[in-house]
Amino acid sequence: MDNLPKNIRDMYFRDRATIPNDSDVSNCRINYSDILKGYYYIVDYFTQSSEHGDESILPGLRDKNLLVSATHRQTTMFAGIDKWDNDFEKAASLFFGLVKNHAFFDGNKRIALLMLLLYLTRINRWPDCSQRDFENLTVSTAGSNILNDFKSSKLFDKTDPDFEIRFIADFIKKRTRQVSTSYRSITFRELDSILRKYGFHLDDKNANKIGIYKQEVSKTWFGIGKDKISNTRIGNIGFPGMSKQVSKGDLKQVRELTGLTVKNGYDSDIFYGKTESIYRLINDFEGPLRRLKDK
Repeated sequence: MDNLPKNIRDMYFRDRATIPNDSDVSNCRINYSDILKGYYYIVDYFTQSSEHGDESILPGLRDKNLLVSATHRQTTMFAGIDKWDNDFEKAASLFFGLVKNHAFFDGNKRIALLMLLLYLTRINRWPDCSQRDFENLTVSTAGSNILNDFKSSKLFDKTDPDFEIRFIADFIKKRTRQVSTSYRSITFRELDSILRKYGFHLDDKNANKIGIYKQEVSKTWFGIGKDKISNTRIGNIGFPGMSKQVSKGDLKQVRELTGLTVKNGYDSDIFYGKTESIYRLINDFEGPLRRLKDK
């Protein structure tokens, strides 16, 4: 969250203070913080986009209890037995709850789709169909039109009170595939955050390029006076925007320039650390997420 503008970060912490700790949903794939972070990343991404012009979003948590309720749908139980049999059903129930509960003032369909995508990444799956399919699923769920919009829905028992959840779970299962997690893409904002941990940073945006800088500190004699800090430019890479995804080639170049490579003891786990992947999901599904605003 440190990478977000201060005003958006403050809104996140304001809302985060009103809901329980994540330990309350420790057995859920998606917790409260995931949802709130995702929501405010959406707010940042779509209000700061220069390519399409700023959007008008009314940000904020409207009802904390509705958010708690939607999150807990992942672990619904009856008589001590889980209601949902698998991750597809749990993801579907969370998605359904976020769409229908309207826990936020604005952007409920967007955060529902984003959290569905995040859930999929955590079980190593990814959409294997048109992005429009997931967009249409979100719109149909919001409008309670699954039965009319999807022919395959007629194969399900309409008298089942969880008919929509069963359909969404089947939809997710059939339209996603197992993926490899060996490579992880990140945004320029995330990259800058990573580099700063190792004494490097991104700066000086110019003509679709951004510089890679190394910070060096010269200690004063006997600790008298202030240490001298200098920044040396060691290279540059293409730059489409802080919220945009870093290409695989540029990321490789950055790691070679900074020496943060496997050869020098910095494997991917060490390099990436716990940096958020939510911005990547927003970037990958920007089209559907942007269009959901008006649907």
